[in-house]
Amino acid sequence: MYTNDEKKLKEAIVKAFPEFSNSLMAFNHSGWTSVVVEIDGKLICKFPRNKEKHEHLKSERKLIELLNEHLDGYEFPRRKAIISKYPFFIHRKIEGEHFTKERYEQSSLEEQDAFKKSVADFLVHLHKLPVSLFEGFIPFKDEKLPDLSEMDALLEQDFSKEDSTVAKSLLREFNDVSLNRNKVVGHFDMHAYNFVVAPNTKKVKGFFDFDEFAIGSQEFDLREFELNFGSEISQEIISIYNDRANVAVDLETLRKVHNGWSIYEYIRTKKRLSQDLKDVGNINMVEYRNEIKNLIKKAKVG
Repeated sequence: MYTNDEKKLKEAIVKAFPEFSNSLMAFNHSGWTSVVVEIDGKLICKFPRNKEKHEHLKSERKLIELLNEHLDGYEFPRRKAIISKYPFFIHRKIEGEHFTKERYEQSSLEEQDAFKKSVADFLVHLHKLPVSLFEGFIPFKDEKLPDLSEMDALLEQDFSKEDSTVAKSLLREFNDVSLNRNKVVGHFDMHAYNFVVAPNTKKVKGFFDFDEFAIGSQEFDLREFELNFGSEISQEIISIYNDRANVAVDLETLRKVHNGWSIYEYIRTKKRLSQDLKDVGNINMVEYRNEIKNLIKKAKVG
């Protein structure tokens, strides 16, 4: 029912849409939840990697209807489900520019300012939506760590004794602030390839990839910016967010959430490499380990 074989994926598309038999198809295997196929630069197909993600994508129809109803001025994909041997979803590509950190740094100060304000505004509007609208068909974000003793051996395999000790303290700090945080409806995967900006203004205009969409804490949604844009840009976006949000986030709590969960995600990813992530082709664990070492180094200084 699920495959990464490009020949089989293309056959599934052409069987459903014979008119695409001579189309140009670009395959992207980097997603942890789906294989993405772009057709002639105009259409997007998503092939879920497993049954769980297939069910999640089916529930997105109601989710997107609610977003279109309650969030004006943004585009969201209107997907059609194709039932076949290898089920997939198809939608028209939202036109715009992926605004990576590199593109941000190449832009004018005016464009950078427009981007930061628009992305902060989107999250402010999203987080103000009543959680009750979405309960029952989107999940609650799992923000709890398992037994910390289970992680000790894995940390000590990859890091020095001193770094492992610091990492364990960061995990404990996460647990200390994990309760009673403000819960919101969030995207939880806000990186540059999950939204586009208008090329002429650099304001965000379209959002997609709702695989991580859930009910969770503000800190979890906002921590994505540091992961993808670095601490300086992240802090500027969060400052704008805090000026406009109903509930501002505490930056020290956000730091503890970011550090603790980053370490946990590293450990969990390492364990999953022989399981559901074995076919994902862009996971560089050496680079990932160095990122965590830098995080630990900053924590020592801070």
